[in-house]
Amino acid sequence: MAFCSKCGVEIKQGSAFCQNCGAPAPGAAAPPPQPAAGQPVMAQAGAVQKTNSLAIVSLVLGIVSFLINPVFLISIAAVIVGFIANNQISKNPGFKGKGLAMGGIILGILSVILTIVLIIVAGSLFGIFGL
Repeated sequence: MAFCSKCGVEIKQGSAFCQNCGAPAPGAAAPPPQPAAGQPVMAQAGAVQKTNSLAIVSLVLGIVSFLINPVFLISIAAVIVGFIANNQISKNPGFKGKGLAMGGIILGILSVILTIVLIIVAGSLFGIFGL
């Protein structure tokens, strides 16, 4: 037979808390601390982090835009989606994939630069720009 240390009411056998005031029963484990209001909830240790799907999309778009260079819109999409994914990963600690997003951004930017260089070279070879 156990009694509550706060209010003195008898605690039923097998109960972890006092039915009257909610205090933990003697010998019972204390409940885990709850985060204060306004505090971000961090990912628990050992919890599996999800890879941000936009980071994967950014990397795939970056690879495709680099392999199929004249497709200029895919390069721009890779950069934009990469920045959106990076922003989401920064705000949510439950996501991973920052490297994937950065890879998509870098490949997209390189593809844009390469496309511009190819346009200038092709234009100068065919005399379009008068160079």
